[in-house]
Amino acid sequence: MCDATSGSKSGEAAVKAILPPLLEKGLTSTVSEVRAVCLATLMKVTKSAGPLLAPHLGVLIPALLEATGEMEGQQLNYISTRLGVDQDVQEKLDSARMAASRSTPTMECVNYVLQYVDSSALTLLVPRLVDIIRGNPSIVSRGGAAHVVTTLTHQCPLDLQAFTGKLLSAFLNGLSDRNPAVRISYAGCIGHLMRTAKDSSKEKLFNKLKAWYMEKEDDANRAAVAFTFQAVNRHNPDVMKAYASAAMPIAFLAMHEEKNTTNTEVLEVWEEVWLDGTPGSEGGIRLYQTEIMDLLPQALCSNQWPVKAQAARAIGTVATKLGGTIQPAVQKRLIGLLLTGLEGRTWDGKECLLRSLADIATSGAEMMVANMKEEMDKLVEALLKECRKSKLEYRIIALESTGTIFNELKLDRFKEIYEMVADHLPKPADEDEKENGNKDDMDDQETSQKQLELQYGILTCLGLAWPETKETAEAYLGKVVDHLETMAQGTTRKNQLAIVKCLGNVLKNWKIPVDFASNQASKDSCGEIFSKIAKIISTLLLIPKYAQLRTETLQVLSQAIKLLVDSKSSDLVSLFKDEITKSLDGVIKDLGSDPNTKTTARDLKTALNNLTEEKN
Repeated sequence: MCDATSGSKSGEAAVKAILPPLLEKGLTSTVSEVRAVCLATLMKVTKSAGPLLAPHLGVLIPALLEATGEMEGQQLNYISTRLGVDQDVQEKLDSARMAASRSTPTMECVNYVLQYVDSSALTLLVPRLVDIIRGNPSIVSRGGAAHVVTTLTHQCPLDLQAFTGKLLSAFLNGLSDRNPAVRISYAGCIGHLMRTAKDSSKEKLFNKLKAWYMEKEDDANRAAVAFTFQAVNRHNPDVMKAYASAAMPIAFLAMHEEKNTTNTEVLEVWEEVWLDGTPGSEGGIRLYQTEIMDLLPQALCSNQWPVKAQAARAIGTVATKLGGTIQPAVQKRLIGLLLTGLEGRTWDGKECLLRSLADIATSGAEMMVANMKEEMDKLVEALLKECRKSKLEYRIIALESTGTIFNELKLDRFKEIYEMVADHLPKPADEDEKENGNKDDMDDQETSQKQLELQYGILTCLGLAWPETKETAEAYLGKVVDHLETMAQGTTRKNQLAIVKCLGNVLKNWKIPVDFASNQASKDSCGEIFSKIAKIISTLLLIPKYAQLRTETLQVLSQAIKLLVDSKSSDLVSLFKDEITKSLDGVIKDLGSDPNTKTTARDLKTALNNLTEEKN
């Protein structure tokens, strides 16, 4: 009766009479047997009616989509809702539900009748699809609607062009959905719709996504932007290429979000978008440098701390990747942005600004000196101000970054740094009281621990910022070595490693005084310094089961021996050897020592012995 071959008039009349009760009464019945019979009948009708269904597709397809959701049952919806606390598990479950629904009889029926969709059918169908996409309570129905639209973009792209704007608007609105599986499904469909979208719609979409990423505070919305860009890139790469100047800077910024257990997948998506759209990290930065430089100031001025931190990390990457080839004007602008960002109170992630300043100094020191020639005092003042902040973790990073910058730029500001941190370092007079800091500090274990952590940052900063200027170095050499000797034995392993690195930097820039041989005061001073250095090295070499500390300490010992050679003083050599020999023997005899470490210790002992023989 509904057969398309039995005559168009009678067939049309039969279809028109049969479909409404089947869709309105049968598929929505609460009795499962009635639904099953109606569905079986409907499938037979659709297969036999064929093209006669065209006028009714605007009603048929939405009804089948809604029925797909209703037939699933409430149990899975309940489980999905309960799993909402774990977005990853919920997304996997709901994605599986959507995939499974495509093999149900109702979706098979939908897939069959889609071949008969034309422009006249779309006029009725699209508004109904939009209603489902925007507001249907079932994620299976919404996922089915997205699947229908995706299929139509391949099957009748020309007919769909006139309706793409409405569909894009609906899917874009759905990117804010609470359900992660729905957001990913809609993002994928947007990627397919780019095939039929007008240029104006594409431009609006990319501008909207950019604004979302910069303005929305919800991580879910940012993730939806990532999945949308990924879908456009995969399904319509020519569109992504055409609008890369809008998308790539956002991808570059987004890649610098701080990694944690919840955003690993999203960061991988951003990295995929960036790598697919650029000829490599450095090439991509050069290609989209103008757009990136326009975006970074906006991000640094954001009200959201995570976005500000991302922008700071991105600036560091720009400086590192471009290195010495960065344009002076670009580097100067980056420095200006970071210094402006440092103003004001401390916020979570602000340390990224300091690290990026250190990256700029490391990758383009000479250019930075030239750029900051007239504003060097401003830079130093800003850095020292951050080193005085009360938040411990931030202060440590500020000290490390400041030391790195002073070291790279060859700035002699050691006096300011030392005066700022000296009170936090133990002095020889404190040694009898406690291992680190004041007796009062040790009464409070938490305060003592914080003091030790701060001392690590101070030691790192002092070592990096040690001056090349002879006068400054001589003025503070004795004081710093006193602090190092006092701390060497009674501190954490981490701080002991910082001590030896600091001592290494000091020795690297220290030269035996020219008047050493003729000036008794100079001899006495050097003898005292070498005696303390020997005690520090001896103490650290005897620390067991810390291979890195021993390796670094042996390197410092090698530096000290070279200075002894320069001194040409048998008294200094004997004094130093007497203090060091026992600890070197300990390293050589230690069964736990690495073979390479033992070999180095033997070589240094031989060098000391040879030096003694030469002086005699």
